[in-house]
Amino acid sequence: MKLNWLHALFALVPLSGLASAETLYTVNENTDELCTIDTVSGQLSVIGALGISYSFGDLAWDSSTNTLYLSTGWGSFPSNLYTVNTQTGAATLVGSMGVNDIFGLAYDPVSNKLYGSASTSSFGVYEISRSTGAATLIGNPGVGLDSIAWVGSTSSLVGIYAGPSTFHTIDTNTGAQTQLAPSSGFINNCGMTWVPSSNSLYIVDWSGNFLSFDVANGLARTQVGSGYGALDGLAFAGAGSFCAPPVAYCTSSTSGNGCVAAVASSGTPSAGATSGFQISVSNLEGQRSTLFFYSINGQLIQQWALGSTSYLCVRAPTQRTFSASSGGTAGQCNGSHQLDWLAYMAANPTALGNPLAVGQTFDGQFWFRDPPAPKSTNLSNGLHWTVCP
Repeated sequence: MKLNWLHALFALVPLSGLASAETLYTVNENTDELCTIDTVSGQLSVIGALGISYSFGDLAWDSSTNTLYLSTGWGSFPSNLYTVNTQTGAATLVGSMGVNDIFGLAYDPVSNKLYGSASTSSFGVYEISRSTGAATLIGNPGVGLDSIAWVGSTSSLVGIYAGPSTFHTIDTNTGAQTQLAPSSGFINNCGMTWVPSSNSLYIVDWSGNFLSFDVANGLARTQVGSGYGALDGLAFAGAGSFCAPPVAYCTSSTSGNGCVAAVASSGTPSAGATSGFQISVSNLEGQRSTLFFYSINGQLIQQWALGSTSYLCVRAPTQRTFSASSGGTAGQCNGSHQLDWLAYMAANPTALGNPLAVGQTFDGQFWFRDPPAPKSTNLSNGLHWTVCP
């Protein structure tokens, strides 16, 4: 739903900040200028004129080519696709999308595809050609998605329905949507992007609001700033896009000798590297068989067996890596194991998840023998990581 309300320009009023500052691109609807906005200071800075008419459109950053794309929305009929010079603000035509009302635009680094969403007169999710601008219908989500964004921490395309202000995940094969959370309050015409350093969705809207939504905390809403005037379209193009740091999650077991295994990592899971990302577990029982297994299908919290203190933290299907001894001393909690995951992937080209793509997400945990435990085995906690450039 589009609410074509006009707002005067107000003085910038930053209200709050986050720990890590990032710079986002947005468009001032009143002046058709490309701008940047800082996620901590709230400072809005003008880069330059687009040189085209822009109305209720959106921005998307293609991390594979470092290109900023723009949909004109109602700035043209049908909507057009442009590239934008991030130094000057000047827009260059790619081509007509052949569809009206493309208000949402997002790049998916896993599939290497550009997606668009239509709102107002008709609803639809589209794949957009970056060479011609042509839009190909995927399906009708049944709601007007005012903006869309790729969320790397969940490997999903997410849209927002302005007005009702509800978030929805989008099936990129069918266009079907699933509502994520109830409305947290009114949001006007808007642009949205995901920032990996805080794992937050940021939104600017026509009412002059700058908002953040915590992905890991039920999309909890924070007012970052206000009084900007009519902004629409938002994109994050910082170095390390889609490269959030690895995060431990889930609960580890307590072994028969009271050992609580702990997962850790070091290095960077770079798509272009063949070694250098270490995944390790410590505090294992000594002299036990252990191995690491992982999934590309997301997280799970499911009891390992009746009476077990372990939880299966990754969703099937999974890939098992090689088995090894935990070392240390039998009956003590000084066992450990370490895997260079990138070296494993390079040596096993048919392993689940190959070939690696920037923005792809993985979840994994360690399995180990523990004869007194149900199933005679136990599991560590889990690790979530994202493939970096």
